Amino acid sequence: MKTVKILIIILMMFLIMNCSKKSTVNTDPDDNQVTALSIKNIIENNVKPYKVQFMFSLRDQDDHAVNISETDFVNVETQILEDDLEIDYTESNIHFYSSDDFKMDIVLILDLSKSIEDSGGKNDMIAGAKTIINTLTETHRIAIYEFNHNDPSDNFSLIQDFTSDKTEAINSLDDFINNATYYPGFSLCWDTVQAGLELFSEILEPDKVRSLVFLSDGFDNNSTATPEELVSTATAKLVRFYSIAYGQILAENEIILQQMAEDTGGQYYNAESRSDIQEQFVQVVSDLGGNYLINYTTSATENFQVKILFSYKSIDADIPIEGQVNIEEISAPVQWGIISYDEPTFSENFLHIKVRADHIPGNIDKFRFKIDIEDLPLVSLANSIGGGLIYEWTSPFKMFDNYYETTGSSLKLGDSGGLFKITIPYEIGQNLIIPIIFDNSEYSHNMLFYGGDESELDSENYWYHELVVGTNCCNLLPLYSATGVDTLTTFQWEMVNFSDSTGFLYDLYLSPYLAPPVDLIAEDIDDFSHILESPLMPETEYFWNIIAKKNDQEYISSIWKFTTTSIDTTFYRYIEGN
Repeated sequence: MKTVKILIIILMMFLIMNCSKKSTVNTDPDDNQVTALSIKNIIENNVKPYKVQFMFSLRDQDDHAVNISETDFVNVETQILEDDLEIDYTESNIHFYSSDDFKMDIVLILDLSKSIEDSGGKNDMIAGAKTIINTLTETHRIAIYEFNHNDPSDNFSLIQDFTSDKTEAINSLDDFINNATYYPGFSLCWDTVQAGLELFSEILEPDKVRSLVFLSDGFDNNSTATPEELVSTATAKLVRFYSIAYGQILAENEIILQQMAEDTGGQYYNAESRSDIQEQFVQVVSDLGGNYLINYTTSATENFQVKILFSYKSIDADIPIEGQVNIEEISAPVQWGIISYDEPTFSENFLHIKVRADHIPGNIDKFRFKIDIEDLPLVSLANSIGGGLIYEWTSPFKMFDNYYETTGSSLKLGDSGGLFKITIPYEIGQNLIIPIIFDNSEYSHNMLFYGGDESELDSENYWYHELVVGTNCCNLLPLYSATGVDTLTTFQWEMVNFSDSTGFLYDLYLSPYLAPPVDLIAEDIDDFSHILESPLMPETEYFWNIIAKKNDQEYISSIWKFTTTSIDTTFYRYIEGN
């Protein structure tokens, strides 16, 4: 089993005794004993080749996360049964991973309404938000929304889109707070939560933890979204709510906040006073941990029922982890390794791409790869805190013809984790195609690495893959920065730089004043154009882009803008059509 790395070691001293009451921080480790263990949020995600895999959360007797430290890993015991028969552990390598080893997306929503401002809680909320941001690792991303800030007609806005750059997130937050002018207005907490949910991709990633953290008094006087609708959307997108209650909270509103957290597998917290706010954010940090992934390679040849019994410090979990395994769905050569890429992140004119191994075919002690672009990138090993698998190997060094090589101790069959990070100069909005080639020529016993598509393997088993950042489109309408655009305009685009541009579906996003746009206007468009069904506002600046989808991959386009005409052309179209 792989050593479990704790999410945030520095915060392990904090354990809050009861999330629905005023919490106190206990710094005595002897008083922080786990006396009961429950398993929640079980997600089955069996993958090729023959890998049985579950993600789940561990909670203690107070329903807080159980963060297992590296030294405590020896106290974890598992028993795996296939159709009630225990597996042969010498044949099936078992791997256990903590939150540091897999991806996490967090949307943080800040309440900048007048009630929070008047109570003096804003600064404590901002400090708590920075506590969460500072826990990020390379595999974690955060986005920040706020509601009720600086425009009577626009009560919420995006401060920071998803990023794994802690400095960028904190700078964006500081810039907003220091420059915003505050107006009293409607409290649109639920509409802001809805906007935050829209940041999460429609394409589900069962190996990623998705969380939305928000502070609220449960009072909302003008949203169109309802808590019931938000729970439904969050459940469909596998998003967990972590709600912090603060202020004058009515009993019925507290029940709503508690239910939203419970129904999505998250947590509810009550900050009874201003001094409790930062303390509860600290508890959120702890509770965002406690997520684990366990997998093993099965030798079964027929479908079976799997059951995993879990215990920690001789305390048995309340339920087993169970699922049904369809062998045909995960059948693939075990000696073929799987490579994938995390979502690109951006900071200070650089693009960062994390390359990971989803399956190690066994006895791998070398990677040789080529990044075939004109400007040579910076390549570094994945950080161990961010789930790095080969962080103790030699640093990737450039060889001949732009190939890089890194070597180290042999990896175990079925293991997974980050390999290296690619950093490339980049301008936001730029369309970029990055050819990446893996040299499999030195592996024996038919071992190789690829991305799951055999057509990308050549006759010598080199794996060639084009990593696309942005969607390169041309013949755009409306043109970039166009003015006087019809309020019932037709949007057009064309895919280029793809060897096969067929089979794509497109989602069109369009928002006034807001970049990136968050309003989904039309989805699953199977053409290269879309006609609006209702008119846009006249004399308004709009931002729009598309997301192209194919084979469970998303390609996000650049963002374009235009300004509509000062005349509402809907009326004139009616006259002409009459």
